[in-house]
Amino acid sequence: MREPKIVLLVDDDDDVLALMRLSLELDPSTCRLRVKCARNGAEALALAVLEPPHLIVTDLEMPVCTGEKLVAGLRRHARQVRREPTPLHT
Repeated sequence: MREPKIVLLVDDDDDVLALMRLSLELDPSTCRLRVKCARNGAEALALAVLEPPHLIVTDLEMPVCTGEKLVAGLRRHARQVRREPTPLHT
């Protein structure tokens, strides 16, 4: 059996994070996903370096570290983090 794919959701709004997480976890077609959450880009970058996700969905406007700064950080850590698509949402 293959390892589940890791999805990292990044948003400073707890309600948005919960909605996205529930949408992925309750959909039977996505049962092979492991969903992780971060509340800002800095937290997301730390998680991505420790355990590289297969997909990152991030908000653009966040305190501490924006989605754009997160993407720049992912590029700087390219050897440690998979080069996967990073959809941005607002």
